[in-house]
Amino acid sequence: MAAITVSRVSSRSGRRAFIDYAYRLYKDDRYWIPPLRLDLSRMLNPKKNAFFEHGKIELFLAKDEAGAIVGRIAAIVNGMHLEKYNDAVGFFGFFECADDSNVA
Repeated sequence: MAAITVSRVSSRSGRRAFIDYAYRLYKDDRYWIPPLRLDLSRMLNPKKNAFFEHGKIELFLAKDEAGAIVGRIAAIVNGMHLEKYNDAVGFFGFFECADDSNVA
């Protein structure tokens, strides 16, 4: 079993790698319709997305022993949801990974 490390994205270059991962993962999938990178970049940028006024998104990348990115996921807290439902629920999104149960 290969060792997988998961780390929080904390830099602009990390955010770029987070966005680019799906493009590499699905590059040979003729049925994949990629979103615009600029749209994803704006969506994940606290300075350009009003969601961050009441919510928080933490991005994570999974890497194999060689340091290659093999997965990604985002943990999301929506303050407006918590106010309305008072249920301490979080969400996740942007889950993509290599076809490997160790990564998933």
